[in-house]
Amino acid sequence: MSGPKTAKYQVRENRRVAARARRQAMVRAEEARSVLDAVLREVEGTRARYPEQAAGLDVRVPAPPPDDASVEVIDRYRRDLSDAVSEGRHALRAAVARATKAETQQILANAADGLALSTESAPTDQTERTDGVERADQITRQTSPDSRIHEQQVNRILGRVLDRVPSKTKDELEALAAQAKEAKDPVRADLLVTELRIRVQKANERARSMMTEAEEAEDLLARLRGFDNPEVAETCKALDRVTKYEGPLTEGLRRRVSEVYERAKREADRKYVAEVLRSAFTELGYEVGEDFATLFVEGGTVYCHKPTWRDYSVCVRVEPRGQTLDFNVVRVDGETELATRGSQVRDREIEEKWCSDYERVTAALHRDGVQCATSRRVPPGTAPVPVIQRTRAARAVRGQAAQTRSLPPESPQ
Repeated sequence: MSGPKTAKYQVRENRRVAARARRQAMVRAEEARSVLDAVLREVEGTRARYPEQAAGLDVRVPAPPPDDASVEVIDRYRRDLSDAVSEGRHALRAAVARATKAETQQILANAADGLALSTESAPTDQTERTDGVERADQITRQTSPDSRIHEQQVNRILGRVLDRVPSKTKDELEALAAQAKEAKDPVRADLLVTELRIRVQKANERARSMMTEAEEAEDLLARLRGFDNPEVAETCKALDRVTKYEGPLTEGLRRRVSEVYERAKREADRKYVAEVLRSAFTELGYEVGEDFATLFVEGGTVYCHKPTWRDYSVCVRVEPRGQTLDFNVVRVDGETELATRGSQVRDREIEEKWCSDYERVTAALHRDGVQCATSRRVPPGTAPVPVIQRTRAARAVRGQAAQTRSLPPESPQ
């Protein structure tokens, strides 16, 4: 059928958005790799400083994705990098804790040896005797069973602190741990250890909640990836703060993401269909006006002219809300709308040529990810080709239906 046609379009895959989304996914993956590189440098420094305690300290480095990897594969790679960073930092803390413990034990041993040597010679005055007693009391406290037990408990509790606990909270926990280790009274030490355990538990619970929110924020960021407008950019900034544990993921932000996504997708798909359709007409030799893209926002009519057709054009009507396209051949006549016998033959010839071009146009749409289902086909010759004035064919008529003859009713295919 080569007469007027109506088609409903739907974007199956917006290639431009997908390409931009892939580039953005790679940027986030590269940022995660930079963080892992910093951890690897810290690992090397720890190995050099504590060769014995850092023995076996190793960090798993995920293999990079292939050049043609999908967005999903790139996102998986970024998550693997983040997991490797967490594992590496945890291993570093454990190695440093072992090294600190070994250094402390060595200091105590050296102090005990020094005390033993100093007590072999009698003090020359009361001051020296007093200093010796104080040093002995200090070492006794540090090496007493209760003190060692408290120190071991504190170290175990601190070892449970998650990597994602904020630095400020970690500093507060370290200060409390130092108080517990230095407490002279065993009862007070027990209370401080209990308080430390509770505060570490609460800090970890909050960190886990923040980690869950950060993971969800990453998924929401992925949803907005590929869209390019100020509203999307501002929303992504808010989500980025959540991924960096700088703010909570609120219900309001979740709703905002959903609303922004719908608006951005609608805008991007309209632009994409306009670009693909314009490209398809241009490749077939049609002249398309500059206002073509606005049809998919405001709706209206535009005329695509093929120079070899002389006084004929293809009228394209767009209805964005219903996502429908109407096509029909029109004849340009500056004097009269009466069809002669010769023009009827030419009308049919042009309609047949448009029939072939229409198949190429819809094929181009399908090829570039736009589904186009033809719902109306009218046979050629069912009604005369509409005739328009030449001045109307020279520009796009937006926001209203073209004032042409009524299209003939749909006929059975």
